[in-house]
Amino acid sequence: MGHSFSAELDVAELDSRFRPGRAWSARTRRLSRAMMVFASRRMCHMDRLLLFAVHLVDSEPATLCGRVTGCDYEGEGLYRVDVELMPLPDERSVKAWMTDLAGQGKVA
Repeated sequence: MGHSFSAELDVAELDSRFRPGRAWSARTRRLSRAMMVFASRRMCHMDRLLLFAVHLVDSEPATLCGRVTGCDYEGEGLYRVDVELMPLPDERSVKAWMTDLAGQGKVA
């Protein structure tokens, strides 16, 4: 499912009030309209909501949101995380997260 797609990610878990936690780095592997697979050094629990900043070459990062549908340890400290993509929550905290990334120099 999906097509091979490799890009750097900033990932944050959303709490019950849709507030993002501390971001960590990961890398995409596959992407389709409905799902994304990425590799992470951090394990992600099933059904958790995640927020992503997908860093593309010479462009502003795309923001995505998704629910974890699977997480398996692959070895060498990496987890394969499967995510069902969903609409972005219309929350100020999501917009603030992107602004914070810009302030840290992670957003072009």
